[in-house]
Order: sequence, then structure tokens, then C-alpha cells
Amino acid sequence: MSAKAPAALGGTTTNKGDRVHLDIEEGDKAATTQDDDTTQSEMFSDINDDTPNITELQSLCINCHEDGMTKLLLTRIPYFREVILMSFACEHCGFKNSEVQFGGTIQEKGVRMELAVQTREDLNRQLIKSDTAVIVFPEIDLEIPAKTQQGTINTIEGFIAKAIEGLRENQEERRAIDPATTQKIDDFLANLALMAAGITLPFTVIITDPAGNSHIENLHAPNVDPQLKIDTYFRSEAEDLICGLQPDASHAHDTPSNAPRVLPPRNAGLDTFLAQNNNIAKREAIRFPTQCHSCFKDGESMMCITDIPHFKEVIIMAFNCEHCGFKTNEVKAGGAIPPFGERMVLHVQDASYLDRDVLKSDSACVHIPEIELEMMSGSLGGLYTTIEGLLDKIAENITKGNPFAVGDSDGGRSGLRIWLDKLEALKHGTPFTLIIEDPLANSFIYSPFGSAADDPDMTCDTYVRTEEEDDELGLLDMKVENYSSEVIDNLSGQVVSQVALSDKQTMERGGQALATSGYHPNPNAVMELDAPRTEL
Repeated sequence: MSAKAPAALGGTTTNKGDRVHLDIEEGDKAATTQDDDTTQSEMFSDINDDTPNITELQSLCINCHEDGMTKLLLTRIPYFREVILMSFACEHCGFKNSEVQFGGTIQEKGVRMELAVQTREDLNRQLIKSDTAVIVFPEIDLEIPAKTQQGTINTIEGFIAKAIEGLRENQEERRAIDPATTQKIDDFLANLALMAAGITLPFTVIITDPAGNSHIENLHAPNVDPQLKIDTYFRSEAEDLICGLQPDASHAHDTPSNAPRVLPPRNAGLDTFLAQNNNIAKREAIRFPTQCHSCFKDGESMMCITDIPHFKEVIIMAFNCEHCGFKTNEVKAGGAIPPFGERMVLHVQDASYLDRDVLKSDSACVHIPEIELEMMSGSLGGLYTTIEGLLDKIAENITKGNPFAVGDSDGGRSGLRIWLDKLEALKHGTPFTLIIEDPLANSFIYSPFGSAADDPDMTCDTYVRTEEEDDELGLLDMKVENYSSEVIDNLSGQVVSQVALSDKQTMERGGQALATSGYHPNPNAVMELDAPRTEL
């Protein structure tokens, strides 16, 4: 084994720089913790390093039962995540095998990707299949289970070829025992070969990965791939066990769904504090304890409510973990939902415009026509940054979402590298047009002239939301005007002619108890009835 072999084969790379520990009493403990963190950060080396840290282990060959050599490489793929590359070779019988395992964290949600293979070029798309992913070809009822070809990086054609190779094993022995079944398998293999050669087109490839670590190459990056559909979902309890996670027993969640298993906890003390001191948030930042989403250690979130001139009141929330360096921030607009959406257009003439502040809500769309950029609502979330910072966030988001479109694996097919160069040129003074369209009118671009009406390079117009936008925002389910006096039954949907009134509306004195002065002097005596008795 190599002298530089890591002590463990797992974990994630922490984003942590050198820190000075001022705790004198626990100085030795702090130094030990810092050394452990440094060892963990050096565990995964960059894939482009000149001297890769390869670990060699002697292991048993499953073919000839002699000793072979297994090589391990813990590396970090740019714009993707940490992986463990394993390769086995036996010098006695020549048997070879390779495998890829993910050394990073399991994603918060599972992923389901559906690709329509329409041309031969689509067969060359690279695909990452994690240990928990299942690949399905619905046209021919072929399923590659999670334990088959697990941890593999290959093309779609390569996965089909591997499936053909696996099904051809023992065909001759099977032919002597069951010729009918063997002939059916031969016909099935012929169909697979036609698909791998690009003769039988089109067909569909579906990947379902509860760990969320699988990926299909997007040839149209940074634009949306019309042939690729990606959906995320919350795992079921059975899928949590498959991923090696402890299922959450606090909520019944037997099947995958798009609804979270656990609602986010509310801070009742903070709500009461804000209700009693409704102006304190505007005077200072409120701090409250929060658990870090990366290392799960205790941290501190800060929240501040501020008024933006010529705009509205916004809520800024930020979190910075002192243990692992994880950072996040979010901006939410306050106030009621406006009746119209808003479209802001800024003509950026030179690099001096890049310092303008930008508030982009999570419902806003960003467009830059010069580079054919169109980001849908929900992309990047809520941001409060500058125009330059917005361009950096766009570049980071697109490169991380398309790991195959950057580097040697691109091969010049997607053209993303050329597009990123155009995006980089915008930060160096190339004129462009920034369009932010927000159906909730919760976005803002700063103007040194005070307002967009006085800015010669900026326009701000309102527009009527479409029915589709109202439906996505949930506005069609809310009725806030023109109430009807008719009462409709929830079950039957019919108009109720007579409404059943409550006891407070029908009883004398509104259902209140009798005064003590109205009590009968003898509680055991028979009280006088309001209606006469019926004699039998």
C-alpha cells in the first residue's frame, strides 16, 4: 500500500481555510481538529494533478483465485463532485475490472431523467450511473438494475453494448437446455444491437436514482435540452435504506413524492419576539441558532428587514458556518402580491455598470439576448448582489450543472466553452442588455438617477400576468374579491339553499348560560318545559 494511502475512503471535501484558534486551554485539541480537517481536505486530489495519489492493494482475483492488484484513486471531477476510481488487474489470467463510486454526499432529493434518443449523435452522450441508479429502456422492456454496471461512466451506446455482452454469456449452454428461450434471447439481442448501431430510432432512456448522483450529458448547454427532462423527488423510506440512510420515522412516506417528509420547524420564540418588537428588525440584524446543512454543526443565522428606496421592504437572510465554511444567503420581498408583473431592461454600456446592485427574487427570469441566455424562474433562487456577481452566479450554476460540457470530455460538441467565453467577455466591458422579468414585481435594479424613469439606459414596465403564471404562483386558487353570497357544499359542489346555523345563532341568549338569578331554588325539582307535555 502506498505511504500516502488515506485512512478512510469516504467523506466530502470541506471548504475551509486556515484559521487561528485562540482557545488556549484547548489548544492541543484545536490543533488536532485542524490537522484532521486538513487530512480530509487532501484526501481527494484534483483529477488534473501531475502526480495523482494512487493507492495499490493486493486483492483476490475472482476469476483464477490468485492475487491481483487493485488501484484506488480518490479524485475530484471539476464541476461535478468527488469520486473513487477503482481498477483491478490480474497478471496471472489477464482479468480486468473497473468501477466508480461516489465519495461525496448523497443529494437531498432523488432524480429522474428521461432522454429521447433521436439521432446517432445522442448515442454518444456520456452518462453517469451511480450505485443506486436504475436505467430503463421502455420500448423493449429492458431494465439495467442498480447492482448491474454500478458506478459506471459510459456512453449510452456503451451501456447497451455492456448489456448485450452480459446477456450473451452462457447462451451456448442455454441453447442445449432450452432452445426456445435461447431463440427469444437471440431476437432480443438483435433488437439491442440495432439500437446500439443507431438503426432503431427513436427510443427513450430513463434513469431513476434515489441518491441523485447520476447525470446525462446536455448537448445544448447552457440552453435547455428539449430532449432531456429532469425531475427531482423526495425519497421513500425504502429508498433511504437503499442509499444507506436512516429513514425518517416521524412521517409516513412510503412512496416517492414531490412533497417534503418533514415540514420546516418554526421558531415560535422568534415569531413572538418580532410581533412584540416589530421595529427592531429594521434597526439591527436578528441572530438565531441554526444547524449547518453541510456539516450539521451548530451555527448562527442572521436576518434583517430593510427598505430599498423606490422599491419596497425586503427580508435578507444569511448563514455562515464557522466550522466548514458553508455559506448561503436568501432574499425575500415583503408586502402583498401586486396586481401586475414587472419587466426591467438595463442597457449595460461599459464595465462601470457592473457595480449596480441587483435584487433578483426566486420568481424572476433573467434574459441576456446577446448571448441567447434565458434562465427560468427559480434558477439561482433569491439573490442580492451586483450585476457582475449575477454573471458569476450564472456561470457557476451552468458549469456545475453540465460537468460533461467542460474539459476534455466535451470534445467540442456542446459549444459551452465558447458560450462561457462570451459570458466572461460581458464582465470586461462588452455592451449587453440585462432583462429581468418578475411576475410578482419583487426584483430591483439600482439606478444612480433615483428611478428607472429618469435613467436613460433603463426602462421599467408593468404587464398583465398570463393565466399560466397565475397558476404557477397559486393565485388561481385564491379568491380575494367578488365574493358570492351563495354557499356551495364542498363534497357535492351544489348550492346549499338553507345554511345550517350554529347554536349561537339559533338559541336564546346566543347559547350563553343562564344567570344565577334564573336558577330554580330547588335543583332537584322538575323544571318547567318550554313545550307542553304529551300525555300518553
